[in-house]
Amino acid sequence: METYSTEEQRIGTWFGRPLYRKCYEVVLPSAVNTSKVLFTYDENMNPKMLKGWMANDIYVIQLPYFGYDKNIISLFGRTATREIVGVITYDGWKNYPAVVVIEYTKTTDPEVSA
Repeated sequence: METYSTEEQRIGTWFGRPLYRKCYEVVLPSAVNTSKVLFTYDENMNPKMLKGWMANDIYVIQLPYFGYDKNIISLFGRTATREIVGVITYDGWKNYPAVVVIEYTKTTDPEVSA
């Protein structure tokens, strides 16, 4: 069973290291074609995967999203500053609530056997 939470969850191993998951509730950028820092992750996190979703009464959309007519919602990380950034290219997604999921190892965990 998959567990999604704003609290850290140990979910398995990543090439011999413990793998964790944490969810962040965020708000997408307020302007089109500009980036916004959605959250900053802890210094001992070593991100391995980044995904997310948003939903309303009509849609459930997985992030990142690449739709028709250059309708894009992008997520990316800046490892030097530990920031997760969002970018939108469509007015309809401005200030939209979303959930971003980061899966990571910790720099402080020793390697374990699988």
